[in-house]
Amino acid sequence: MDKQALVTQLIEENIRTQAPTLDLGRCGLGGTEATLGLLSKCTHLKSLNFSNVWFEHNPANDRWEKRASSNEGEKNSLIQVPDCMPGSLEHLRIAGHWPNQWKIEDIGLLQNLPELRAIDLSDNRISDLKPLQNLANLQMLDMSDNRVADLTPLQNLPGLQSIVLSKNKVRDLTPLQHLTGLHTLLLHYNKIGDLAPLQHLTCLTMLSLHHNKISDLAPLQKLRGLLKLDLSNNQLDDLHPLKSLNSLQSLVLRNNQISDLTPLQALHSLQLIVLRDNPVTDLTPLQSLRNLQSLDLRNNQISDLTPLQNLSSLQSIDLRHNPINDLLPLQNLPNLQSIDLKYNHINDLAPLQNLPNLESIDLSDNQISDLTPLQNLSNLQSIDLSNNQVNHLASLQYLPNLESIDLSDNQINDLAPLQNLGDLQSIDLSNNQIHDLTPLQNLPNLESIDLSDNQISDLTPLQNLGSLQSINLRNNQVSDLSPLQALHDLQAINLSDNQISDLAPLQKLPHLKSIDLRDNQIEVFPEHLITNCPQLTSLHLYHNPIQGLPPEIYNQGECSNKIRHYFQDLNQGKVQVYQAKVVLVGNGRVGKTSLVRRWLDQRFDVDEPSTHAIQLRQMFLPELAQRKQLDQVQIQVWDFGGQDIYHATHQLFMQTKAVFVLVWDWKTQHSPQNYETLPDGSLTHYANHPLDYWLNYTHTLGKRSPVLVVQTKAGKDGRKLPSGWSKLQEKYHIKTAIAAELSKADEDDNGMGEFKEALYRTIRQQIKKACTDLPEAWWLVRLTVEEMAKTKHTLSREAFAQLCIEQGVSPDSIDTVQDYLHHTGVFFYRVGLFDNQIILDQRWAIEAVYTLFDRTGMFMEYRGKGFFKGKDLGLSWQGKPLEEQELLVSFMESCQICVEVGDEYTTGDDHRKERTPFVQRTYLAPQLLPDELIANQEALFPSKSLGLYVRFRLPFLHAAIIQQFILHTYHLAHHDNIKQQRILLKQEGELALVEAFPAAKELIVQVKSDQVVVHSPLLERIRQELAHILALGESPEPMWSIDGQGYVSQAQLQAHPPQNPEIRADNGQYYLVSAFAPFLAKPAHTLPRLVSSIPQKVVQRVDEAIDYLRGNNIVGYFEVLEEVVPDQQMQKFTHFKNRFESDDLGVYFVQQLESFAKGLLKTDG
Repeated sequence: MDKQALVTQLIEENIRTQAPTLDLGRCGLGGTEATLGLLSKCTHLKSLNFSNVWFEHNPANDRWEKRASSNEGEKNSLIQVPDCMPGSLEHLRIAGHWPNQWKIEDIGLLQNLPELRAIDLSDNRISDLKPLQNLANLQMLDMSDNRVADLTPLQNLPGLQSIVLSKNKVRDLTPLQHLTGLHTLLLHYNKIGDLAPLQHLTCLTMLSLHHNKISDLAPLQKLRGLLKLDLSNNQLDDLHPLKSLNSLQSLVLRNNQISDLTPLQALHSLQLIVLRDNPVTDLTPLQSLRNLQSLDLRNNQISDLTPLQNLSSLQSIDLRHNPINDLLPLQNLPNLQSIDLKYNHINDLAPLQNLPNLESIDLSDNQISDLTPLQNLSNLQSIDLSNNQVNHLASLQYLPNLESIDLSDNQINDLAPLQNLGDLQSIDLSNNQIHDLTPLQNLPNLESIDLSDNQISDLTPLQNLGSLQSINLRNNQVSDLSPLQALHDLQAINLSDNQISDLAPLQKLPHLKSIDLRDNQIEVFPEHLITNCPQLTSLHLYHNPIQGLPPEIYNQGECSNKIRHYFQDLNQGKVQVYQAKVVLVGNGRVGKTSLVRRWLDQRFDVDEPSTHAIQLRQMFLPELAQRKQLDQVQIQVWDFGGQDIYHATHQLFMQTKAVFVLVWDWKTQHSPQNYETLPDGSLTHYANHPLDYWLNYTHTLGKRSPVLVVQTKAGKDGRKLPSGWSKLQEKYHIKTAIAAELSKADEDDNGMGEFKEALYRTIRQQIKKACTDLPEAWWLVRLTVEEMAKTKHTLSREAFAQLCIEQGVSPDSIDTVQDYLHHTGVFFYRVGLFDNQIILDQRWAIEAVYTLFDRTGMFMEYRGKGFFKGKDLGLSWQGKPLEEQELLVSFMESCQICVEVGDEYTTGDDHRKERTPFVQRTYLAPQLLPDELIANQEALFPSKSLGLYVRFRLPFLHAAIIQQFILHTYHLAHHDNIKQQRILLKQEGELALVEAFPAAKELIVQVKSDQVVVHSPLLERIRQELAHILALGESPEPMWSIDGQGYVSQAQLQAHPPQNPEIRADNGQYYLVSAFAPFLAKPAHTLPRLVSSIPQKVVQRVDEAIDYLRGNNIVGYFEVLEEVVPDQQMQKFTHFKNRFESDDLGVYFVQQLESFAKGLLKTDG
């Protein structure tokens, strides 16, 4: 049924039945349809709805509950208020729903509806309320998430009882001062600073003004009827005006500057207090609040719980992240049902042993080893004691009602105590020492198991657990999946980092939605796994030696649809092709380009200029294709500039399987530097690196690809081999070493015959392992795109989609083909940027991008500065439109050449983010930073001063390491404190200096500490970021020091006899073992690896979002997270929002949202 027919049917049915209510949600309406004229005949109508979904407050449970239209047509998206609505209307809802705001601006037609009592126009673009000024019967108004600044039209509506104007532009509340009938006023997320107009609204019972600019609460002191008050996220430090609000039952004041709770001591009606994220130290004023049921003082500075000891009505306590070590004051609170004391200093649970009503405990990240006090708490349903020091579970066997256990990150090896806990539904014992799952075999209600990071090899005990829906056994020793094949309710499996080779058992699990099998030994991927699991939407297979799939399909994160589309299109017709990449690297001026010219063009130029950045060539091998029975063998040749300034920028292109040709000559091998005279007459130099440096470089970035080593200028220098050649050859997959004299034309004399034979032999070997089957339609698209690139720089996403359709690609596969061509290097594309333009001609893009480093151009201007503006690129890109320049800068960011610094977005008065104009954006290019000390560095970090030092000594210290670190941590440093080889970081009072010493091949981190520290959060962030960067190669063991002179390793400290208080460092000196405690401090496990590039604001918003989720407030989750989701994740975030709006949730939706939020704090695995 089309939308017009549906609307007509609904209205005519209403006219026939004379029903007082009419639901026109989900009818595909825009508000202009002629069929809406029928509404004029509904003169009996009292209530009319146009919204698709909305939220209503349920006073019974004090929750906002989601409601949805009963219709099933397309979603409405109104652009205007429909006319012809009957004058009898009393209730009208024309509200969009975040994130899909409607476009209504003019509400003038509402002045013709004099009987209106309740209006919901939330999530529109309304700024003018004048049409409401004469609606004398109006009692309820919801205009949240609009653009209202002026409330004057409301001042003469004395009947108003409820106003919702959150997320607008309101500053002045004066027009409300005479609306004495108001009982509900929600004005959060505005710009309100003065509450004086509210001082006479004594009927108010609910007031929400969080996220404003309020510092003075004096105007509220006479509002004694208030029951609920929320003033979170303001500028408050004084609660005295609240001391007479005796009716208050709920008080929320999180994230202010409140330290003194004395004004609350007489508010005996209080049942709920939220004061998290304040500097509270003393709870004494709360000791007389006997009606308190829920208390949230998370993230304060509380150490003493004694004032709570007589609050016998308390049911829920959240004191997470405080310095608490004693729970004794809680021992006589018999009504406690929920305790959260995560991130404290607790080691003794004895005070909890007589709390019979406890249902939920979170004491994770403390120092607990003994669970005996819990064994009589028979009502316990949920326990989280993760990241403690527990080594046995015996006490849990007496807790028959347990449904959820999290004891991850402890020292547990025996699951036997769990074997009779038949109500268990969820178990997380990850990162322990478990090897036997037998005790779980008789737990029929188990739905979720996480036993990752243990020592498990046999899954047989799980084979009869028919209720299992989720299994995580990542990082164990599992090889056989057959015990899972009868678990038909399984929806999610994570068995990454095991020893799995056969996926056949998974084909029998039709409800699978998520499979993670990365880092295994899978060589064959069965097509039936995709066809037999139609609900599969998350599949991770990277880091497997799969031979039947192109690596670009499965080696790039989630790949379920990509594989599905690959097989679908392959079955429509295929070609057999092989596409090889040959990458030339080595020092500048050694003859890489000359080698390519001699090979491909049969010519040699003694004055060949040095390669600038990257040169691209292409060739075909028809004879090899015929020999291998392929349709085509194609080779892409990438000739890389060898100067240091280009090294870090090569990564985007080098992180791929290829054949690497390492070119060297005897002179540069033994000359530390090359010199060049710049146009201004100054002399610049760049380093020559030894052969083993380049071998490590290709080994690290090239995913252990085969290497050919070619010595040039052999006619002058003779055939040479570097020292330790046999060891180098074995370690770095070197196929052969060739000596070449490129000035000679005869292949028998110049070495090119030997080079081509070795290269083509290597390519033949690669073909044996490669997937050569490609859908014919994909191949035709590739050929067409390559032809177009000869005459066009870019292509719109829409034009590309049309091209795919014309070549026979199924519409569902277009994104997959696009992604495939991007990752195979055919073109460059980033989702959602710059009108979805695709860069066809990468040579054009590369040449434009590397203009920044042109030694005769812009490089001269910014050499030694490091920072530049978007507008400055016009110096080198004259004639290119701004849109094109912006596209090229995004290309640079993808190459990790630069990063945008400063504010990416500006926020308008309506709280909506707008992208900072390109010309105003500031960028940092680490290669261009001055190589000098930081000002006052020696004063801040004097030699041999006490502190915390970490030293990494590497075989080769690539420039990319410190440059990547700078790109990821710049936000923790002042611009003046960022130099080419060092960066000074500051976080929450801690200072840290990170320095690279290329000559010594060392990276040293120093954290300034004027006092003894138990744990350094800044050092932990630095260590994690460096560990991630260094993990790309052969990561060395870090060495630790307290004075920068004597270093010890973690292995030394862990093996050191506990009875000996001193340890010998590598300088021969002895140090107190206790002085190294900060290095051994156990970081919190529950959040993912915090990357140093994550601002604290993001961490806070993620924490808030997860809290909202666990409180079943999904709207709150989306609202707080939206402002910190990065561009590259916004598409996925919007996908989740759309699913929420359309009620397409599924069993794991909340878990998926939590996983997404946590994922913002880590890099991709």
